[in-house]
Amino acid sequence: MIYLAALLLLQSADEYPDAAHRADQARTVELNRRAADRAVPRVSGAASADYQAARRRYEKAMANWRRRVADCEAGDYRACQ
Repeated sequence: MIYLAALLLLQSADEYPDAAHRADQARTVELNRRAADRAVPRVSGAASADYQAARRRYEKAMANWRRRVADCEAGDYRACQ
């Protein structure tokens, strides 16, 4: 019974952080907000084109893999290798 009371006290103490902890949390939130405000995506046209080309290659490879899996499941065991 004493352990249960101690556990409840510890749990309730975690629910209500002290003023220093709340101030630290507020400061962290503010720093994160400022950092996010300064962050500017740096995607140039070439980088975007490279990404799109890589994405097309990936999609083509995935379509090929899905087709091979379907063929394998349908009984074409050459596609399983």
